[in-house]
Amino acid sequence: MKKRRSFSLSRKRALWGRLFVYPWVIGFLLFLMIPFVQTFRYSFNDVTPANMELHYIGLANFKKALTQDAEFIPTFIDTMRTTAVEVPLIIIFSLFMAVLLNQPFKGRTLVRCIFFMPVIITSGALLALIGADIATNMSGGSTGGASGGMPMLQAINFQQTFSSLRMGQGLSDLLALIIDKVYVIIWKSGVQIVIFLAGLQSISKSLYECASVEGATAWESFWKITFPMISPIMLVNIVYTLIDSFTDSSNKTLEYIYTVIYKNVDYGFSAAMSFIYFTVILAIAGIITFFMSKIVFYMND
Repeated sequence: MKKRRSFSLSRKRALWGRLFVYPWVIGFLLFLMIPFVQTFRYSFNDVTPANMELHYIGLANFKKALTQDAEFIPTFIDTMRTTAVEVPLIIIFSLFMAVLLNQPFKGRTLVRCIFFMPVIITSGALLALIGADIATNMSGGSTGGASGGMPMLQAINFQQTFSSLRMGQGLSDLLALIIDKVYVIIWKSGVQIVIFLAGLQSISKSLYECASVEGATAWESFWKITFPMISPIMLVNIVYTLIDSFTDSSNKTLEYIYTVIYKNVDYGFSAAMSFIYFTVILAIAGIITFFMSKIVFYMND
């Protein structure tokens, strides 16, 4: 009589892990991998829209995107500039709010819900509409609707204000961009705040008690306990925020690629731009992960 095969705890966990991962793998293959391969094929071809016939032209689409097209590179640089401003500000703000929301006070659950609410009830189109309205108010115009909610921003031109303080043009533009992104930072920080909160609540209270006994201040406890312990969570949030910024519906590079696809009906050229864009995003995410992983602290190490 054959003995029944017993499963160890680690094997059972591995099986459950695979069970939960398989649906994602199937979805990835069907909805991401197949379109990715198709886009890669299109990028090397001139695609006839009528019957989707492919005519191989080699690297011509890539050459056009990098050296001939007048809009792709400037638009891409503008996207990089916006992302370089947004990502650090979102990470800093979300960490700051998570630390505050982790403290005990009355109404804490309600405040947490308020910060996460934009993630649930809003869409990219609504965010773009609000952003355009705020930008109009800041330049002194008025579009009605939501503009009445921010009367103090009307007729304020931040670039002129900073220029009058004899700041350099580059610094003035950067500060104006940061102020212009305030609503975006608050709007996009919901998920990051929740992730940081989960990380903060996983830190053992005994570590803070030991530090307090040793005479450590709250500032020292943050930098020597809190910050190292949530560094893996910070890496996750940085990569998530980076990808979210690069794939945002208001992203100018994506808007230009959509224009080439749907208005100019140039599938090959748009596929080449998409593949270049994807490669740069992958490279940036890989570089950040590589260097961040060297300074990330893991409790089991």
